[in-house]
Amino acid sequence: MTRTRGTEELSPADGADGVFYPGERSAATAAARGEKGIAVAPKVWQQLTAAAAEAGITVPTVL
Repeated sequence: MTRTRGTEELSPADGADGVFYPGERSAATAAARGEKGIAVAPKVWQQLTAAAAEAGITVPTVL
């Protein structure tokens, strides 16, 4: 991801991870989830697979 010129030169506030332009962290999160997937709690996964089975949908293999 390309940084906006100038943000890398700013000092972050105490306790902050850095200085980001609006939407930068969200874009990074979306990119990471696109590559790695989204974690789903076991209970939620059971509910989803049960609903899929009732609807006759084959659930893909979990990575």
